[in-house]
Amino acid sequence: MDHFAIQAAEAPGTPVSETEQAAFAAFYAAFPQASTLLVDTYDTLRGVKHGVLATGGRLQGVRLDSSVTPQLVRDVRALLVASGAPDARIFVSDGLDEHRVAELRAAGADGFGVGENITCSPDAPVGVGCVGKVVVNGYGKITMKLARGSGKATLPGHLQVYRFADHDVVATAEEPSPGGTPLLVPVWRGRNALGPGAEPPLAARERAQAAIAALPAGLRALETPAPDDTSATWPLVVSDALAARIEECVRAAWDAPETP
Repeated sequence: MDHFAIQAAEAPGTPVSETEQAAFAAFYAAFPQASTLLVDTYDTLRGVKHGVLATGGRLQGVRLDSSVTPQLVRDVRALLVASGAPDARIFVSDGLDEHRVAELRAAGADGFGVGENITCSPDAPVGVGCVGKVVVNGYGKITMKLARGSGKATLPGHLQVYRFADHDVVATAEEPSPGGTPLLVPVWRGRNALGPGAEPPLAARERAQAAIAALPAGLRALETPAPDDTSATWPLVVSDALAARIEECVRAAWDAPETP
């Protein structure tokens, strides 16, 4: 199970507390003997409750994937016991190494998904730590992964980024341009390429070199600049429209009434 499945179930006019449970119920119906539910799309502990309710306590386990701590594992175990699913197992993913596996195992985790620290050496990473997330689902519902308390939230809806001489602005794609140079250009939609096709490699290289050269020296330095070095700052500003959209998504997910 992934966050996409949970967010894809969101529907306009339906509380996410209900759509999360519906996604869990559908997953359990499809995989009754292997129903490990990903519970931290919005709020981990509430997700555990929804998983137990959606399966009548028959879920095989839960998976935690966002900034997992030993205390969170202990809290989830206590909640599973209190909710009537004491035999449900706890699986953890989230950039694990042998040290985190040891401390989370001691806290009560039952299984682990270790990927990026096997495929990419942590002391010399060659991969890019990013994953595609759904921002507008098939119902046209703008959605946002929140993972309460983890600091791993995504931004909702289609976005555009505008570069100015001394800062960037992250905005909704639908709002009027605040000025600056738009940085995101669609190149493919559905089955069709957009525009004339791929930029020639040499032209892409020259454009990238020019963009890097335009950044302040502090951002291009090999060593991490001192905290008071203003040459190393590059403000990232969120537009009012995007801030309002984020607040709406947060309210919808976190301020929803508890399910009986």
